[in-house]
Amino acid sequence: VYTFEPDPLNFFTLVVNCQKDNIIKMQAALGDKHTMIQVARLTNQNVGMNRVVENDVGIVPQLMIDDLKLTACDFIQLDVELYEIYALRGAVETIKKFRPVIAVENRNDDIDTLLINELGYKIYAQSQMDTIYHYEEKNED
Repeated sequence: VYTFEPDPLNFFTLVVNCQKDNIIKMQAALGDKHTMIQVARLTNQNVGMNRVVENDVGIVPQLMIDDLKLTACDFIQLDVELYEIYALRGAVETIKKFRPVIAVENRNDDIDTLLINELGYKIYAQSQMDTIYHYEEKNED
């Protein structure tokens, strides 16, 4: 399991709560390019609503899932506060190679275009906030 958290407070909590050796924890953001980001806190009442902001004073690195050079990938879960499309664009090679199930919190037309139209995925299930996509093999019969 690889997990990413750019916010320092949330990262600390992640480390404290996930002590298993098979959970790789990185204080970083996920996106489609290498840059430094800053965390914008929208409210102190819900630290899960923080947003990534690219700027010249960012102190947290942004990585791409493709940077990990994974040897296997069955599932990608993204809850990145409206930054899902950027994280997916940074994972295209991983997605093409392994065809993992993908869950995103905030579905939109850009995500559907990438996953459905360009990469051959279908919507498997949807709740109020989350959408699960799976790759559908094409039959050439």
